[in-house]
Amino acid sequence: MRARKGRIHMGVLATAILMVIVLALGAGPARAANPPTLEESAAAIERVSTERDGIRVVVGHLSRKLRISGDTLQEQRKQTGLNWGQLLIANRLSKEKDLTFDQVVAEFKSGKSWETIATDHKVDLEKLTEDVRRTQEVVQTREEDHPAPMLCDNQPTPKKKEETGTSLQLPGKPPHY
Repeated sequence: MRARKGRIHMGVLATAILMVIVLALGAGPARAANPPTLEESAAAIERVSTERDGIRVVVGHLSRKLRISGDTLQEQRKQTGLNWGQLLIANRLSKEKDLTFDQVVAEFKSGKSWETIATDHKVDLEKLTEDVRRTQEVVQTREEDHPAPMLCDNQPTPKKKEETGTSLQLPGKPPHY
């Protein structure tokens, strides 16, 4: 009887271990399939800004995307304390539903998540999330960051505008050759 109890306990233990392994492996892909939250994407954009030339890359992209000058973005950051990614989200929300930038920032600072603010104002959350994720991807891969062309001595020099042979001709006078 004792040997049989040992087999039962070993069988239960083996089943339990197998279930833990299956659950652990099954949870990994499910977690990876969830898209990042708006705050996670905002933090990723901020991290890019801390890299070499990151401020230039991030502010340049945000400026073009939002059609806001870099100076205005710098001022917004200074006044609100928001990071670059959060500034992107706040500006997008304010433009999407004709809210003021300050209204959106106040709601965020009151403790609301970006998702809650978007939902409260009936903003398409999926579209906003995809837009922010796309910005994250662009700045992380530096898609829009192209180096200046290299100037070398062996490059052809631009041609000067050549004479076309035409000159001002007064009416009634023969052309001068």
